[in-house]
Amino acid sequence: MRISIGYITSRKEPEIQWFLDSLEKQISKSDEIEVVVIDLLLRDRFNTEWSLNPEFYKLGGIDLKITSPKPCIWSGESRITKENWWSKCNSLNTFLCMATHSFICMVDDRCVAQAGFLDSIRAAISGDYIMAGSYEKRHGMTVENGAIKHGGIIVAKDSRHDYVLANSIPTPMTCGGEWLFGCCVAMPLEWALQVNGYPERCDSMSFEDVIFGLILQNNGYPIKFDPRARIIEDRSPDKLGEPMKRTAKERFPHDKDDKAHTTLRWVKTAKRSENDFEIRELRAKIQRGEPFPPVDTSKEHLDWFDNQPVKDF
Repeated sequence: MRISIGYITSRKEPEIQWFLDSLEKQISKSDEIEVVVIDLLLRDRFNTEWSLNPEFYKLGGIDLKITSPKPCIWSGESRITKENWWSKCNSLNTFLCMATHSFICMVDDRCVAQAGFLDSIRAAISGDYIMAGSYEKRHGMTVENGAIKHGGIIVAKDSRHDYVLANSIPTPMTCGGEWLFGCCVAMPLEWALQVNGYPERCDSMSFEDVIFGLILQNNGYPIKFDPRARIIEDRSPDKLGEPMKRTAKERFPHDKDDKAHTTLRWVKTAKRSENDFEIRELRAKIQRGEPFPPVDTSKEHLDWFDNQPVKDF
């Protein structure tokens, strides 16, 4: 199996080693696994234990790369906002440009991959489908050598996981794009490129996982939920750092014309992400060793929803 895994983080303590150790336990000798860490706070970690040097981490049979997200108006060194705003699509598209294998997986940070994680990806590769994985979130979890030592307190459970278990549904189970929410997803890289990557209209708002899933569904790509692809995450507040700001710009409770509902209406027929770049062309440049383009500061950047200047966020 050859796969690129994107580890997306913006946390004060990203705990990359947890995931690497848990993954190493499942690797076969013939596997070629690349983990690309997209770390929003990487520049802040210079001259600390979180260095740019992958040799800091115990790698085993994993090819590790660590990089900052591509320049973005919402977050990081190039931001034009006052603070860092939610920009996960930007980080995910950075990963799509950097991944070198033809099958990809994206996971959230501070997580431990459970037994069967790589088997679920092998099944998706052989079955040629998009795999939606499962998650659980906890507080106060501790991890040693890729195994959970202290389970902590469960603060969020995966409703999809509970549903298939409670109803004894055989898995992997065919599902719709709305089931692509959560913290773990895998697919052919080519399919992600064909839809022009993740929809960066969701940056500053979030909700990108479901919107991306519906775009993939609109293209007729098969999607299956596999509870074996399970990650347990620690979300202890004191380990996360400053929360990323985000808003759907609701004007009143249950606003049906806010940013999220407007996007849901758009995605009913959308088959591509309306980004201001073609990700296939951008990826080709990055794979040739060229840098990501800088933020264009010669123009005023406006929020697509209501034309608010982004610099005022």
